[in-house]
Amino acid sequence: MRRILLTVLLLPGLACQGASSDPAATGRRVEALSAAGPRLAPRASWQPRGGGPGRVRVTPRWLAGSEALLARGEHGRGLFRLDHGGAPVEPGILPRVEVDPDLGALLLDDGERRLYHHGFRGRITAVATDGAERVLVEGGPWAVAVSPDGRRIAYSTGRLEDPMLHLYEEGRGAWTVGRGAQACWFPDGRFLVYAVPGRVVRRGSLTTFQSSELHLYDADQGTTKAFTATPDLAEMEPAVSPGGDVIAFADWHGGAVWIAPLAREGAP
Repeated sequence: MRRILLTVLLLPGLACQGASSDPAATGRRVEALSAAGPRLAPRASWQPRGGGPGRVRVTPRWLAGSEALLARGEHGRGLFRLDHGGAPVEPGILPRVEVDPDLGALLLDDGERRLYHHGFRGRITAVATDGAERVLVEGGPWAVAVSPDGRRIAYSTGRLEDPMLHLYEEGRGAWTVGRGAQACWFPDGRFLVYAVPGRVVRRGSLTTFQSSELHLYDADQGTTKAFTATPDLAEMEPAVSPGGDVIAFADWHGGAVWIAPLAREGAP
């Protein structure tokens, strides 16, 4: 099997959560979530990074085992580390992502199987240790996110303006959650946060997202609830911190990356 190692400059290979179901893997304490699921702290505690002309920041991604965030600049240009004044980052800081020209980008290797996303062929496959390949998902999945425990795969189909969010679980198959995209798992592999685009304005070839909210899905219970209610922001690209206690997201309307802590257990 031929394998090519590529340095991904636009962050598609860097997990949205940078997290692990094993706290020792990150060297940080993983925040325990209540049965009701995570909720954000009051907005007064949220902090923006960037925003405005010349300071647009999108696609936040946590560095594994770190408090640091990476983000792209406007139109995907540049790479910035948000905890150091937004200074440009050398490409070498990014992890190397294994890409097989036939199978696609490696999503997971747990010693028993390897999961690949092949964007050009529009599918997600699993390859066993004996080389046997199974197609798990077809139909052009994108924005693929594997849960930290490797049990579940979240992905979207359709156009970003009106996307549908789906989940796949071994032994259960695939099912549709509803409208949504850019999903990111919490470290427990149960809860999933994702974006639901709202008002979209099109002017020629330019598409502008005027509003979007984050929603929370409980994969164990199959329930969904609103996670944000901020009509002045267009929350997209959520990213859960390695400890599961902070969420970053890009405001596609104002151009900033927001960092929002979760409410502590028992907080009003």
